[in-house]
Amino acid sequence: MPTTDTKGLALTQLRLPKAIEHELRMFCEAMLDRYWGKIRSLTVYGSVARHEYNPDRSDINLLIVMEDCSLEALRPALEPIHKARDGCRLTPFFLTPQDIDTSRDVFPIKFYDMRDAYVVIYGQDVLGELKIDDANLRLELEQELKILLLELRQFFIQRSRKGAPPGTEHFHAYFNSFLYLVKRLLKLLSVSGDLNSTDELIGLATKHLDIDKGLLRRLHEEHHKGKPIKNLLEQVPAFYGAVEKVATVVDRLTVASRS
Repeated sequence: MPTTDTKGLALTQLRLPKAIEHELRMFCEAMLDRYWGKIRSLTVYGSVARHEYNPDRSDINLLIVMEDCSLEALRPALEPIHKARDGCRLTPFFLTPQDIDTSRDVFPIKFYDMRDAYVVIYGQDVLGELKIDDANLRLELEQELKILLLELRQFFIQRSRKGAPPGTEHFHAYFNSFLYLVKRLLKLLSVSGDLNSTDELIGLATKHLDIDKGLLRRLHEEHHKGKPIKNLLEQVPAFYGAVEKVATVVDRLTVASRS
């Protein structure tokens, strides 16, 4: 059983640097003081829960489940939130139990991602027994991929105009979104492997979704460099084709309703 402090917080299991753990502790204690008896759980999810904290780029994603998340109810939390965002790059995500119960069907990707890697640091485990229908997940994947296709069309049209800015930042965001959706699709297909490793993810996408490995590796390397992409518009059609191919896979996928 995880070791807890006098407030019932189990933070040591996150293996965070002491200074970052202190900032997170101060936030959690402030929340418990302000909302004592009203907070059902505090759950860290994502890379920190996988013990992959990186001081240069890791946010601390914290799911806060409490009975009332109205804007008025959140006023007392604003000061601690802003302080923790500066102190430990905290990204709080507030939900009520009703939010969770009524949103599983429309945001299955978000809930699956939370459930993939999480650590309960206070209160009850609200994710462990959360039922998510894979049919809803397939539908959201299809929707997000088709939205990405529409955005890429607009991007191509707008950036083709003479004198238009290159749009590297937007294109990198599209590529990140694509990898995120591919990762979730491979998990839906029960593909085994370290999908948190971009290199392995690209390899598995190539194998199971018939995507050009060279294209994905090139785009990943250019994204990693963070520099303007040369001849960007010439690469958009190939990337569009890869997104279209994955969208077709999802469109044709038959998933039985199961949780």
